[in-house]
Amino acid sequence: YETRRNETPGASWLQIFPKDGYIFENLPSHMIRAGGRDALAKALALLRDVGFTRGRIRWMGVERGTKAHVHDIEGIQNRWPLSSPKRGKKKTSMEKNEVLSVCNCLSAFLKRAVSDLYGNARSARNVSEGGIGCAKATSDDMFTRQSVGRALVTIGTFLQKQSLWVYAMDQLAEALEMFRSAGLNDDDEDIAHTLRHVKASELPKLVLVPRNSPNCVQIKNPAGFASDEGKADGDSAQGVPLEFSSHPGLAVVLMRPQLDLVFRTKMGPLCVGQKECALRLRVRGEELFRPGDGALLATFKSCIEGDMVGLIRPRKDTTSRTPKLFRTDFKVSEDGTISPTWAPDLALGIGPYQALLVPRDSSTRFIFRHAESFREGCTDKSKCGVAMELVSHPGYGVVAQRKKPLHIGRVGFNFVCMGPVERAIKASYDGRLIRTPDDGAVLRVSTITGWKYEVGSSLWFLHSDDKSLKEWRGGINDFVVNAEGSISPMHAPNVALGCACLGLANELLTSEERAHAEEQAKLQPRTRFWLSKFRLAKMLCRLVGHGIS
Repeated sequence: YETRRNETPGASWLQIFPKDGYIFENLPSHMIRAGGRDALAKALALLRDVGFTRGRIRWMGVERGTKAHVHDIEGIQNRWPLSSPKRGKKKTSMEKNEVLSVCNCLSAFLKRAVSDLYGNARSARNVSEGGIGCAKATSDDMFTRQSVGRALVTIGTFLQKQSLWVYAMDQLAEALEMFRSAGLNDDDEDIAHTLRHVKASELPKLVLVPRNSPNCVQIKNPAGFASDEGKADGDSAQGVPLEFSSHPGLAVVLMRPQLDLVFRTKMGPLCVGQKECALRLRVRGEELFRPGDGALLATFKSCIEGDMVGLIRPRKDTTSRTPKLFRTDFKVSEDGTISPTWAPDLALGIGPYQALLVPRDSSTRFIFRHAESFREGCTDKSKCGVAMELVSHPGYGVVAQRKKPLHIGRVGFNFVCMGPVERAIKASYDGRLIRTPDDGAVLRVSTITGWKYEVGSSLWFLHSDDKSLKEWRGGINDFVVNAEGSISPMHAPNVALGCACLGLANELLTSEERAHAEEQAKLQPRTRFWLSKFRLAKMLCRLVGHGIS
């Protein structure tokens, strides 16, 4: 195929292979089975090629072609031996950007095809033979809204398995829009199936709750943790899935696809998601660990209601096995509840929805009801704070995860979530900082992701008496209130505050506002890593020797 491609460098795939459907159906899989650095790199580039995607969809159809694309991505993931350009380290898995690039290419192609056929008032029968809508034989109606909607659901569910929840939700939202524009109602199986995936991807946090709380969860197979091998019921060494019996269809899942470095410890928060993505753990004494990397189930040592639960993997050069900030001893009861051994009255449960950075044009971003009051600056109303109520998610507002912040020396942290509007935080805005008037806590992007404004980065309120720590300029605590009512980091206009819950953001905006948000989402963040890292080092130096509460 390379010889024929080189002979006609300016021709499209469909012009070179007009009648060879075998190429479009099987070429990536042959490359993947060949293995090796070059073959897999070429297979990945092939899946991103719009011309090849067009040819594959032509010969296989929208739904089959999309499933073949997803299957090939999984095949590349399973055989990914490429060396990282940094220090020659071997990659154990594909980077999320590489997965997203293929999914975004395929999704954009499908949506553009529908736009050309319907949005521009052109009939499918008027599409030229070499155009996007060219079908396999004589069928010019291949790109129906319903078939493209099903393809977007396939892409969304694949991204869910990669723990790329926000991107998955955007694909599912596009699918719902396709189905409804095709005249389907909510009772239709396609919409009902999509809504089930939407509901399972809203990502409420996994936190500690009272054992008698209705939010307390019970796992489906507690007997699997009866022995140190975690195989009491015949489970393999992969571990026992943390699927719930108390909440059918749900399970414990990772919020992000990888663990991030926090205080010399690799850490990843856990959430509640669909059972197909369930985290698998095994037991070793009083510790629950993930096979493969040995990451431990952990929570904060303070152990109060509302504390987050996550996985931690201490660095090898850490003196103690687990940092002093965390504890990792848990007990799995016969009824399926999991409790910290030092706080048996608490157990794992479902908490509020985690607030995250989402794409600027995402349907999951927050639109604030009182955004205009924020922009007004220092008024009598803003001095006492404006409730951070959401119009994009009716009945909800921005809330604090803990009743009291987690204090480490002179600094306190409290993660930001979406919860009942009655608990909405009151905050003021001075053109740069968003702070709570009662205690002066400042909103900032979490430093967990390495001072990057990444989609999926969490947010917290920083409490400190030291103004130099919480009010520095040019950093992760600078925000801007957009004209549409959303809030973005001042140095990252491509993202905005949001969550993994489908909202009404795009339905509330005008077409001009949506177009502006789409343009902003294409911009690159402006970061000053050297200054941020210097200030982080300064903050950590102040924490050394201080206690945790």
